[in-house]
Amino acid sequence: MRVRERDRSDWGIAALRVLMGVLWLANLTWKLPPDFGRHDPRGLMYSFHQAEQYAIGAPLRRFMSDVVIPHFTLFGWQVFIVEAVAGVLLLLGWHTRIGAIVGLLQAIAITVLTERAPNQWFWGFVLFIAVSLVLVLVPSNRHMSLDRRQGRA
Repeated sequence: MRVRERDRSDWGIAALRVLMGVLWLANLTWKLPPDFGRHDPRGLMYSFHQAEQYAIGAPLRRFMSDVVIPHFTLFGWQVFIVEAVAGVLLLLGWHTRIGAIVGLLQAIAITVLTERAPNQWFWGFVLFIAVSLVLVLVPSNRHMSLDRRQGRA
């Protein structure tokens, strides 16, 4: 691949990384602390109840009902921190591979928990996982990144 084509590809991957960072951060708006959308009709508690009914596998559904929902605030903080970390790291291009791995694991977890719930778009989950996987496997910190400024790109 010629240098010019590689540079365009690097810019495209960097833009994809920034977009995923923005998506993770925008996805936090409906589950903000301190209540994490507990009383919102489609807040995090709603999602936890959806997972309780539709998660893949009975043990996971039981885990949701016996552990996660009774300790909603603790798990609300965990969800918030994981998604905020993924979003900030990807947006800033700082420790980008770690941010991509965190995002990939969260996308897989969300998929396993809620993909079978009504009114969920399966391909949205596939896209989140696929883009996250690309960001894990392909360097996305060659442009628009703190990693590059710090000499890690």
